[in-house]
Amino acid sequence: MTDLLGGPGSPLNNSYESLVDQIIIDIDGKKVNGWILYVRRSDITWNSDFRLNVRRTSDGSAGGGTVTGGTSYQEITTTDTEFFQGDKKLKGIENQLQLQLLSGVVDSDTYQTTVIYTVTDI
Repeated sequence: MTDLLGGPGSPLNNSYESLVDQIIIDIDGKKVNGWILYVRRSDITWNSDFRLNVRRTSDGSAGGGTVTGGTSYQEITTTDTEFFQGDKKLKGIENQLQLQLLSGVVDSDTYQTTVIYTVTDI
């Protein structure tokens, strides 16, 4: 029971992280001025004691473009928020998710959300 701080009946751990390359993003940007990647979530069933965060863990491995920002965890809310920006084509941009629990006690249920990434030209 590694999800519990002190065994049966104790609170849950307050943070869980995915693999550093849990999400891999490819962007085929063609505009000279670059692009911005936004992130938001769309909840199916969610608990207000959860915070879902994301960070960029690599610069991508191919394509010739550049990327800046997004290397510190930021909360994914239900509103589009700038995550990082770049220019040209980039492949293999790795990202990591973190789930934080604001309280150690959460009702037993299934909780679901969808993370949505949107790229816009600058």
